[in-house]
Amino acid sequence: MKNITSVTLIIVFILTATVPVLAGGCILTYKLAPGQKWTCSFASKNESNVMGQKNVSQSKMVYEYTVSKGPKTGWVTMTAQIISGGPGGQMDLSTLHFSADIHTSGEIRNIHYTGNVMPDMGANMDQMTPEMKKMMQDSYRMIPEAYKNGVFWFPE
Repeated sequence: MKNITSVTLIIVFILTATVPVLAGGCILTYKLAPGQKWTCSFASKNESNVMGQKNVSQSKMVYEYTVSKGPKTGWVTMTAQIISGGPGGQMDLSTLHFSADIHTSGEIRNIHYTGNVMPDMGANMDQMTPEMKKMMQDSYRMIPEAYKNGVFWFPE
């Protein structure tokens, strides 16, 4: 009986000791290199049903990425631009340019953007109060803030 208990304890110890070794045996890395250029498309479909009225909306966005030399070894700098798609209306998302530093592990740092999606309001802007102008500008500034993490979606 003593031998069976000892053997059982040894087997349980061996099985539990090897699980972390098996789980941690694979490391994935990104092979991004300066000069690479590629595109990525995202498609979505949203369906809602409110009070018996069904609404379906679909969208597709295409991003273009360019890889350049990074700030240090193991890192690249990636720029991105939305080249088609996005919400309809007067906003032109292609005016936004995003950049970030990306490590081979997928870690992302220093996400920045330039550009403005606020449409030209023409004479309407002159008729707005300063408070209203600021509220409009702040609202349109939130759009690239919302997109910057979606543009650099790479998992670690």
